[in-house]
Amino acid sequence: HLLDYDTKSVSVKGAVMTVHLPEGRTVKRIFYPDTGMDANFAVSESGVTAKLRDFEAHDMVVVAW
Repeated sequence: HLLDYDTKSVSVKGAVMTVHLPEGRTVKRIFYPDTGMDANFAVSESGVTAKLRDFEAHDMVVVAW
């Protein structure tokens, strides 16, 4: 879950999320449950990084192992 807690903020743009994976795990998919659309992600040594869509107050992605 992503929450913009700043009541004076208009929106969140260009957010990036990094997930540090448990040992032995790989990410199959990162997606938005409300639309089913995938979020593009890149794999690195420390985990995966996804650029997220812009949102106003709340958004959510699902990370599928």
